[in-house]
Amino acid sequence: MQKQKKKKLLYISDSASARTGFGGSSATLLKNLFLNASDKIEIHHLCCSSIKGDPQLSMFPWKCYGCLPNNQEELNALNNGDQHSARMAAYGDHALDDLVKSIKPDFIWICNDYWGQNYLLSRSYIESGKIPFAFHTTLDSLPILESAVKDAPKIKNFFVWSKFAEDEMHRLGHKHVKTLNGPIDVSKFYPLEKSKRVSLRVEQNIEVNAFVIGFVFRNQLRKSIDKLLLGYKMWKEKYKPTRPTYVAIHTNLGEGWPIEKFADEYGIDKKEILVTYICRNCKKYEILPINGEELQCKYCQTKNLVSTSVRFGVTDEVLNEIFNLQSVYIQAFTSGAQENPIIQSALVGNPTACTNYSCGSSHVDTSNGVISPLDFNFYKEIHTNFDKASTKPESICETLQKFYTLPEGEKEQLGQKTKQWALDNFDSKKIAKFVENFIDEQPYVDYTTFSFEKEEKDPNAIIENSDNDIEWIKQLYKKILKTEVNEKDEGLKHWIERLSRDLSRQQVENYFRHVAREDNNKNKKINFEDFLDAEDDKKILFVMPDSIGDVYLCTSLFGSIKEMYPEYALYVATNQSNFDVLKGNPNIKKTIPYIPNMDQLVWLEGQRGHKGYFDIAFLPHITTQRMLGYMHNGKDKIEFDINKK
Repeated sequence: MQKQKKKKLLYISDSASARTGFGGSSATLLKNLFLNASDKIEIHHLCCSSIKGDPQLSMFPWKCYGCLPNNQEELNALNNGDQHSARMAAYGDHALDDLVKSIKPDFIWICNDYWGQNYLLSRSYIESGKIPFAFHTTLDSLPILESAVKDAPKIKNFFVWSKFAEDEMHRLGHKHVKTLNGPIDVSKFYPLEKSKRVSLRVEQNIEVNAFVIGFVFRNQLRKSIDKLLLGYKMWKEKYKPTRPTYVAIHTNLGEGWPIEKFADEYGIDKKEILVTYICRNCKKYEILPINGEELQCKYCQTKNLVSTSVRFGVTDEVLNEIFNLQSVYIQAFTSGAQENPIIQSALVGNPTACTNYSCGSSHVDTSNGVISPLDFNFYKEIHTNFDKASTKPESICETLQKFYTLPEGEKEQLGQKTKQWALDNFDSKKIAKFVENFIDEQPYVDYTTFSFEKEEKDPNAIIENSDNDIEWIKQLYKKILKTEVNEKDEGLKHWIERLSRDLSRQQVENYFRHVAREDNNKNKKINFEDFLDAEDDKKILFVMPDSIGDVYLCTSLFGSIKEMYPEYALYVATNQSNFDVLKGNPNIKKTIPYIPNMDQLVWLEGQRGHKGYFDIAFLPHITTQRMLGYMHNGKDKIEFDINKK
């Protein structure tokens, strides 16, 4: 019996080594697929924000690819260009087509922020339906992101991370949208024996009978540590607990909220705010009262204790210990697609509460109230107009009292229920099995039947006038660059800010048209020698891509060049929009379109095994100390002899 060939899966998300929610999802999902389905699925992972050739990408048993250039010059050019283009490159936009051509996937699964992944829809092989695909995305606020709602009919396999988003999409008429929770490795988080919990507290100098309120979070503005601290203060003042009490935070102190300042402002004793510190030297952790960074490690006696971060954190084993040190867990936030610490706390069996909005409302509903709801007020987020939640400190106060007074037997029963809820809904093995079966049902792709040609940008598109700057800039993206953006897009925000500060509409429009021409030139498949006349044995190239004024000024040099090199044919390279300025110039043999390769002198003039195309190339647009622009194969002529008397 002939063995069936494997299906090729192209998975697009953060690297499995990234300490992000998407990175964790990649790690646990792909690990399960590799262990249980590698006989029928060949995994290829395009890693968002990763550099091509990064050694970390080779540490996994499946194939991983970076999406950003490993050439510093290319990377600098990307970062110094249009912000939207640079951001999309980090999400895989620039690397996707070449990778698809190379590996020829049978299915594409893309898991990330919707606004960072919808570039996929513009690809001809997606629009034509030739390569089946699925979006697994995070939609965490009302109203649902406009572009996601608009695109929903185009996305047959549309998965969201929480029932909150599914319910709203269904209300809007998109009944095919389904919930697929983010996968959690449930084997890593579990309740430790009571004796182990006690010894952990003793080791960290926490009283055995202390009431420890946990909050594990990245220190982002949407994580409401201010509300938790206010609720904690209210609870202490109103109910006057008799046991020692602490708020134990696992976060980075320098990233977002000024947590120490909050303690001073709210009148909370800093000794009651405990922080996870980890030593950069010996890698051991300590739970200590909040006290800035660079503290002395009790294990190795070096001043290397720092708060955790996405770049330098703890293992899952240590994180499980940290959850086991806690008495209860409170997650207050403005919105979130899936807050993994809520599930991890539930797996440990801690009484857990979260803001009853966004994924929090899904957790409360699907757990039948086992996850306690925190009340909130709505507010509108500036710029995006999204509804966000401001968690009520009063609700946190009353929830803390409920947990504090919970009898031990009831607490144990509640812990068992929260753990079962987490196992039922977030087990990575179950979710990976769903993905495996889903891919099994998809057909193989016949790559002999369609083209990979990329849609050209339109640098000559007609832009309609609009009083609304946002709508006007959206036109530039859509009509000139052939891409969709929304109000949340950083590139759009950038251009709105520049319009209000220092640029005119004409300047912005000119830049977009320039980018379109550049991009089209990069993607054109050109035999460069077709531009050159075979009878020209000696050739000079003068390069000046833009602008029309600079090109016009350069025409004053062409007569001198011909006087210096009368036996050479002079070619001038510029963007096609500037060709009219050069028409009829008697010194020019031929005007040819500028392409980015012309920025490389050795490509033009040759070196070692590459013969080159011109004897001499002048690159006045980039001839600086930064780049080599003065070789000319030793054939320079000096018009003014400074030694002549």
